Amino acid sequence: MSSRGPVQDEEYETPPAVEHIKRASAVSLFDFQEDLVAQISRLAKSESKSRAALVSLPTGAGKTRTAAAACLRLFAGGHVRKVLWVAPTRELLEQAISAFKLLISLGEGPDAIALARLSQVHDTQSDGPTVFFATCQLLASRTKGRGGLPTVELLIFDEAHFALAPSYLEAVLFLLRSGVTVIGLTATPGRADDHESERLAETFNNTWLISKLLGPRPMETLRERGVLSSVLFKQVEFAGAGPGTVVSRRHRKTLPIEALCVHQGRFAATVDALLKIPSDERAIVFAGSLEHAAGLAVAIRAKGRNAGLVSGYQDEGTRSKVLEDFQKGVIKIVLNKSVLIAGYDCPATKHVMIPIPVSSPIAFEQMVGRASRGPLVGGNTQSFVWVLDDLLVVHGSPSSYARYQGNSWQGAS
Repeated sequence: MSSRGPVQDEEYETPPAVEHIKRASAVSLFDFQEDLVAQISRLAKSESKSRAALVSLPTGAGKTRTAAAACLRLFAGGHVRKVLWVAPTRELLEQAISAFKLLISLGEGPDAIALARLSQVHDTQSDGPTVFFATCQLLASRTKGRGGLPTVELLIFDEAHFALAPSYLEAVLFLLRSGVTVIGLTATPGRADDHESERLAETFNNTWLISKLLGPRPMETLRERGVLSSVLFKQVEFAGAGPGTVVSRRHRKTLPIEALCVHQGRFAATVDALLKIPSDERAIVFAGSLEHAAGLAVAIRAKGRNAGLVSGYQDEGTRSKVLEDFQKGVIKIVLNKSVLIAGYDCPATKHVMIPIPVSSPIAFEQMVGRASRGPLVGGNTQSFVWVLDDLLVVHGSPSSYARYQGNSWQGAS
C-alpha cells in the first residue's frame, strides 16, 4: 500500500451555487423519524407567536435526514416556501445537501426544489421551494447587512449549541422576532455548564422534541434495532503509564495536553494501535493538536499505511478532497484535532482513536458517535473506540439525551 499522502485539491470541483432537483417515487423513514417529522410540522404550522424547538436524536440516528424530510413535507403541503439551513462547517452543509438529494430522489417533497449555497448566491429571490445553506459565520455576516438574508419561513440550525455564540444568537433571535420557525438539531441537548444548558433551553423556547417511540433508553433501543452499532472500548497500554499521564478518577491531575502529545510511550502506543486496525477498515483519530495529528500521520505513512489530515486551516478544496477519499475508502485513516467532532458522518467508520484526555463529556460522546452507525444505515454491527485514558470511568458510557431527562426542557404542546 502506498505511503503517499492523499491527492490534494487539483481534482476537487467547486459545487454549483444552486442545484435543481426533481422528485422520483416514494420513500419511508424509521418510525421514530416519522414521529419527529410530524412534531416539527405541527410546530411550523402552529399559530404560536414563538415557534422554536430543539430536536434531539442520538448521534447516528439521522437527525439531519429527519429535519430534511420535515422541510420537504412542509414544501409539499404548501406550508413553507423558503428554508434557511445553518451549520458550523461546510462539511455539515454538504452532508445536509446530500440528505436532501437522497430523499428527493426517493420521492419526498414537491415535484422540484432548489438547493442553494448562500455563499455563492447573490439573488435570493428564487422561484419555487428553495433551501438556502449557510455556515454560522455567513449567517452572522448577512444578518449585519453584508448581503442580507433571504426571506424564509423556517430556519434549521444544525449543532444547535453553536447558536449560543453572541453573533449567531443575535441572528437567531432576529429571525424569531421576524416570525420564522426555528428548529435546532442536537444529539446532546444538555451542556457541561448548567448555565449554558439554561441559555440553550431559553433560546429554543424551552421546547424539546424527542420521540417517545425510542423509550427511556434510546441508544439501547437503536442498537437493538441495528440503527446504531455496538461500541466496544479498547484500552491501549503504553510505557510510562501512571499518575500524571493517565486520566482517571484517582488521577484527575494530568500533564498539559502539549506534554502528553509528545510523550514517547503514548505516541508509540497510538501508532502501534492504529497499525493493528485491519487495513480495510476506516478509523478517525482525534489528536491533541494539529502538530500531534501531523506527527501521527507521518509515523503511520512511514509504516506503509495511507493517512489523511484535516484541519480548519486548510482550504475548502484540500479538506473536501481528503474527506471525499475517506468516504470512498481510498484513505482508511483520517486524523484531526477537533474539526470532525460535531456532526461529521461517514457510516463506514469502524474505529475511533482518542489518544489524549477529553475533559468534556459532550465532546467525548460526540467523538464516540463518529463510529456509532449501525448496519441499517450503512455502518457496522460492532465498532471500536481506542483510548489511552480512563475516559469511561471519568465520563461514563455515552447515553445521549437520556441523561437529560427531567430537566427544564418540556415537550411541545
